[in-house]
Amino acid sequence: MVFPKIKVPVLQNRVFDDQNEAKNSDFGFISLKKNNKSGIYENEFFDSSKIIYDANYDNEQSNSVVFRNHLANIIELMIPYMIDKKVIEVGCGKGHFFDMLISKGIDCLGCDPTYTGNSKRIVKKFFSK
Repeated sequence: MVFPKIKVPVLQNRVFDDQNEAKNSDFGFISLKKNNKSGIYENEFFDSSKIIYDANYDNEQSNSVVFRNHLANIIELMIPYMIDKKVIEVGCGKGHFFDMLISKGIDCLGCDPTYTGNSKRIVKKFFSK
């Protein structure tokens, strides 16, 4: 099966100041190609250098009651494994899940270059050593 080359925005969850800025934002191309070794379809034109996760990236889902309930259920399942441990939330976004962990007394640190809050426990960078 051959897939066409399609022009697309680089990041679907990037927030812009105005419509003109959005229309003139960076773009990339998608053309799916099967990786015969793994069997997975991949974008043969993917360019990681175009991906910029910063304060203008917003993938926040916590304004959904259903999603917040899902997170609460996940925490209840995980709590026995987190007691007396240090937890690192990699890719903590705007910190909603992180704040839920803190409210349960979990000792955690977070990292995410898109974080916009002021918690001293969240590093505004990608996870690294």
